[in-house]
Amino acid sequence: MSIQLQRALPRQIIFCIDVSGEMNEMLYPSIDGGVNQQLTEPRSRLDTVIYQIKRYISMNRVLAPNDTYGFIGMMEKAYWIMGFTSDSNIIHKSLESLSIQEYCSTFDTTSLFKTIHDKAIIKVQEENNRFIHAMIFYGRTNVMPDSIHTQYDWMRNHSNFTFDLLFLHGPPKETDCQTVYDYWIDLEPNVSSWFFEFGKLGQSQLTRVMAQLTAHPLQRGDQERIIDVFTLKNQQDEQNPLYNQETETICLSD
Repeated sequence: MSIQLQRALPRQIIFCIDVSGEMNEMLYPSIDGGVNQQLTEPRSRLDTVIYQIKRYISMNRVLAPNDTYGFIGMMEKAYWIMGFTSDSNIIHKSLESLSIQEYCSTFDTTSLFKTIHDKAIIKVQEENNRFIHAMIFYGRTNVMPDSIHTQYDWMRNHSNFTFDLLFLHGPPKETDCQTVYDYWIDLEPNVSSWFFEFGKLGQSQLTRVMAQLTAHPLQRGDQERIIDVFTLKNQQDEQNPLYNQETETICLSD
């Protein structure tokens, strides 16, 4: 799937956060500790997501100061947590209010799309001056979401909407997580989605991915094409005779 480069409309970014029991599973520390050694301790999936969302918003404010943010919680059904705002105090209070709930054996995907529609899409249809960018953090390794009702199929063709998936899961050999992951891929909307999956060593990878997701969906292109570009760049670097040589660090001071 490919898209033509378009003007970057201000985004209403919706973080759709799983708060079911599986989000209490731990992610191991990063090997390198991360920037400022922020990833040196194990964290639950939910605590990791909360930390990364805060970091994302802090970065994105610089790149896209007109973007606003909302939150959806995900149990067996999706529910609206916070309306769109860029107020740091409101955002942080809403994130800190999140807590792990009970395990869920189902997920109603229709409720998620309905919530996005009722709280965001319907207003975009009226004004057509915003882009709705949902980021879905799904942490249920073996829970296959329910099929989306055909009533909301049209949203996948909406020119001002897309979602990205961040799937946090258990060991693949012990689970059927590929089937769950493929379910979300099959829902890909017209504006290209990006899909990512994370195991127990996912803290560093999630940090990199959240930085990539600051790119506007109308301008970033297809995920596979971007991966091809990075792969080609890495191959070119490895062929460069200076690639493995030490480089001198120059410190500039006043």
